[in-house]
Amino acid sequence: MRINEVDNQLTQTELDQLELFADRMFGKVGIDVEFTNHFLDRVNDERNVKQITASELTRLFKQEFKRYGKPIAQLGPDAEAVMKDMQTNINMPFVLRWDPQNKELDLIAKTVMRKKDFRTSNPEFAVEAKRFTIVEGGAMPGVGIIHIDEIQPTLAALQKVLGIDLQNNTLGSVGKREFSGDIDVALQISREDIPEFLEKLKRTPEIKDIAQSSVIMTKVEIQNYDKEKTEKSNRPRTGFVQVDFMPGDPSWLKTYYHSPNEKDSKYKGVFRNLLIAEIAMVYDRQDTADTIEDGRPVRSLRWMWSPTEGLIKVVRTPVPKKSGDGYTKKNQNKIISGPFKNPDDIAKNLGLNNAEDLYSFETLLAAIKKNYPSEVVDKIIRQFKDNGQIQSMGIPAELEGEG
Repeated sequence: MRINEVDNQLTQTELDQLELFADRMFGKVGIDVEFTNHFLDRVNDERNVKQITASELTRLFKQEFKRYGKPIAQLGPDAEAVMKDMQTNINMPFVLRWDPQNKELDLIAKTVMRKKDFRTSNPEFAVEAKRFTIVEGGAMPGVGIIHIDEIQPTLAALQKVLGIDLQNNTLGSVGKREFSGDIDVALQISREDIPEFLEKLKRTPEIKDIAQSSVIMTKVEIQNYDKEKTEKSNRPRTGFVQVDFMPGDPSWLKTYYHSPNEKDSKYKGVFRNLLIAEIAMVYDRQDTADTIEDGRPVRSLRWMWSPTEGLIKVVRTPVPKKSGDGYTKKNQNKIISGPFKNPDDIAKNLGLNNAEDLYSFETLLAAIKKNYPSEVVDKIIRQFKDNGQIQSMGIPAELEGEG
């Protein structure tokens, strides 16, 4: 840190340099970082008491990416959350917006403030907390994989002390693969009741550690643990597993986070989900011939795949600048149809046959090849292969030479 940095206000040039730094990091998970016009005013506001420095913001972005890069990217479009540094008391609310031109998420830092008791109803990604500590990738310290035979007794024990149904609300690949990296459970709870639930978890001896971001992450001891059962890939077995509570409607979460049985597919549910998102972006899309300066159509009629709303049809238009001179990078979406959350309804509205087409990456790929014109299929595949998250996980072999 420069000696006089704490006395000087942050300049636009420093903010631009910070944006480039954050872009280089978060670009690895398909995210572009932007700051609103209000951000610079608020970073230099006297209400912060102590000037917020470029070094502090650099540290915030570095620590956030290290610990929460992938979980933030997995929040998806239109999610709102807060980056929080417990050491410096800096809070940075942000929103994620999908940029169809660059095929990436825009992380828009709306504002920033130094405040010790900052309160929000949105998920918080806290760094340097004494107890809420998470390592890169969103994993709790000391947890490992769990064998399929250990899942039922582990959830049964936890279900008994918490008094809520866990075994019927598991998500993703839990119970569908021999080993699971964690256990995701849908939690039917209102946002207002989450703080009370967190306090209950803290008082529960079976919960060995706890953290909160967009989900509630816990460390739990595995019941009927058999240390002789190990995986060929040698992922660690510690006797503890991470159990993530995901607030929302269980029936919808089971649809959104569906993952096929490992006997039926080589790929986890995230591949299927991202392919659905690309299909929604391309299928039956109607853009005006007229475009604005950056190439976006003046009006677009299209489908969107939302982790909270399901499948929706929107009219998308660029948001004009308040000055009336041109447009911002943001888009405005007006829902005109949906939401559709039933798998059969989703398939029907996307021009597919039925819910079975949505079962796995492989069934979905076969369905679009059967039902769509070749040029539409090629566009979907190109965009899917260009997705930063897919590139980081590995492009499916089925797509080699396609698109």
